[in-house]
Amino acid sequence: MRQQEENTSGVWRAGGGGLEVEYSLAAMEEIRAIVVRSFHQFSRGGLEIGGVLFGTHEGGVVRVQTWQRIPCRHALGPGFKLTPEDEAELDRLLIASGQDPSLDGLVPVGWFLSRTRSEIALSDADRRLHARFFPEPWQVAIVFRPARSNSVRAAFF
Repeated sequence: MRQQEENTSGVWRAGGGGLEVEYSLAAMEEIRAIVVRSFHQFSRGGLEIGGVLFGTHEGGVVRVQTWQRIPCRHALGPGFKLTPEDEAELDRLLIASGQDPSLDGLVPVGWFLSRTRSEIALSDADRRLHARFFPEPWQVAIVFRPARSNSVRAAFF
């Protein structure tokens, strides 16, 4: 990585020499901030959110450059659980992203969600959502777990 990129991006590498994810630190900071804000919306447990990650994919490297929030009405409570209507909105978001000038040259490289009431993991419903909307083997998921101190832990899947 060039010296300039060291200050603007981070890297995560899958074990065993697999996929490498390079991510914009600015985009991750934006996500961290909105995850923390959503967490503090309620005194107990907060609101879980999700978003689509946009970037590029070349060879074994995925580059996350920006994101857009996944619409979730929270009709099923404060957890990030999409209703059929929310899933239709996600479908529309993904289709429209190909026509969005601000995303020119970028593709959906995965998604993220926050967990406020459980550990950093993908549920069965999350895995189904991933398989349906992000089926490529190189598409990633990131789970963020905020804390009251405004710090956030995260894991790639």
